[in-house]
Amino acid sequence: MIGVGSMLHAQTKTKSELKGDSFYFIYDFGKAISAYETTVLTEEGIRKYAISLKKTGQYEKAETEYATLVNLTNSKAIDDYFEYANLLKINGKYDAYFTWMDNFVRLNPTDLRALSYQNNKAKFN
Repeated sequence: MIGVGSMLHAQTKTKSELKGDSFYFIYDFGKAISAYETTVLTEEGIRKYAISLKKTGQYEKAETEYATLVNLTNSKAIDDYFEYANLLKINGKYDAYFTWMDNFVRLNPTDLRALSYQNNKAKFN
């Protein structure tokens, strides 16, 4: 099994990533994961891999993949911050959860999820 999170992402999709995409689109996340784990992925592929891991309850692995996504310098997917923060929370990493939710709020202050977090943050501290 290849550790996708540690790989540099590819510029074009491989046959394995395309195969993973076809399983992803029909919600067969287990088969999608198997395909994604055999190749270097594009940014979109890493995201679909992370979502597939989350959908199958593999929260630690999904956290690793979202960490890759939020650290990509060219990524503009703000939702990755939200998803990463929530995986940190699920995995019991509350200090990191607050840090990444604060990053999400800073990047998208008018998002309803950001506003809800800000209104309820005091309840968790």
